[in-house]
Amino acid sequence: MTSPFETARTLQQYRGIHRDKQRWYATVLKCFWIFMSAILLVACSSPRTSSPSPLPTLARTAINLGPTATWTPVPPSPTALPPEPTYVPIPTISETDWYLGPKEAPITFLVYSDFQCPYCAKLAPVIKELIAIHPNDLRVVFRHFPIKILHDKASLAGEAAQAAGEQGHFWEMHDVLFERQNEWVNLSVPDFIEWLNDVAVDLELNIELFKDDIESGRYILMMEENFQTGISYGLMGTPSIFINGTYFGLDPTLSMLEASIRLELLEPKRQRNYPSNTLAEGASYFATLEMDIGRVVIQLYPDSAPNAVNSFIYLAQSGWYNDNPIFNIIPGKYLETGDPSGTGFGDQGYHFDIEIDPTLQFDRSGLVALSSSGPNTNGSRFFITLSALPELDGTRTIFGRVIDGFEILTQLNEREPMRDLLLPPEATILTITIEEK
Repeated sequence: MTSPFETARTLQQYRGIHRDKQRWYATVLKCFWIFMSAILLVACSSPRTSSPSPLPTLARTAINLGPTATWTPVPPSPTALPPEPTYVPIPTISETDWYLGPKEAPITFLVYSDFQCPYCAKLAPVIKELIAIHPNDLRVVFRHFPIKILHDKASLAGEAAQAAGEQGHFWEMHDVLFERQNEWVNLSVPDFIEWLNDVAVDLELNIELFKDDIESGRYILMMEENFQTGISYGLMGTPSIFINGTYFGLDPTLSMLEASIRLELLEPKRQRNYPSNTLAEGASYFATLEMDIGRVVIQLYPDSAPNAVNSFIYLAQSGWYNDNPIFNIIPGKYLETGDPSGTGFGDQGYHFDIEIDPTLQFDRSGLVALSSSGPNTNGSRFFITLSALPELDGTRTIFGRVIDGFEILTQLNEREPMRDLLLPPEATILTITIEEK
């Protein structure tokens, strides 16, 4: 039976590693103590549920309270705490980074990842699906963060990806390492090297060059530096995701990341200032909602809610409501729209105060009101009642009522924006036309 010492010596010779042992152990020990305070929060070191996490409430409302809560909601607890303030600024994307998608895409996902991390493997197919959904809008950048003190083959897997990348096959090796992680994660280092060699043959790499890169330890120093610099950036674990430079602290599910993309794409369309008042004194206004399921006509109430009506008309005429899905439907209670992203979190950017006309109450179906989360939060999102909702009296701005086409709204099925985000909407507003009389 081979002794541990002989095994270690054989592995060193096999990989061509010629290092001073004391320096190596000192470096690992130093990294260990630096990282131990953070490692309790590392995604890969603490158990997560394998099923989707409960959807966070964010700015949404409890169903029985109507569209958007009347108080400031408590922010959701993320699955992992955001990283501490960085000691060293995270570098900007450069030509040396591995990335997929258009270089000038409006959305960039920067992902710090570890090939041996099970949560990174879980994220990989999600990223591929998002790229398929947004081929022109999303760029994904991969950076190594091999957590060597937890994963015995994280560095070697990263080295293999780099070696394959030198031959133009980084992403192919990336995909194989994640898709077949269960095959190699429990292998010994020598067996893993043999597994990598077989993969290199399958990918039609120059096998001799690939073996030489691995056995010589050509990329060991790179992996060590990536580990050290990842700590200096304040990264708390893997995967660590930055969306257009902002840390993403929620569970990286497909729906959560899709919602983030949609909201980022919406950002350039948002405005900061309430529009000029264009209402004519004594005039009556009607809005025709041309929908893919039919036509709905709304009589607006400029005398009761002048700010709401003025904003609604401005947004309708500027095209904000074009192609807006009916993103939230509670059959028998209300339906909600006015957010082009369909997430229920997007709005036009500016906000204004609630307007309450004491003569108007939520005592019938067909009333049109603005969604709100408290004072000075009126915006573009609005809802139409499907029944009387007296619990909302005095809390929302009623600015109109449906006078034609209401029956088509009553036929819509239940929809919850985040739960059903990836499903096609059952109804969409195509355009809104405003008529003044």
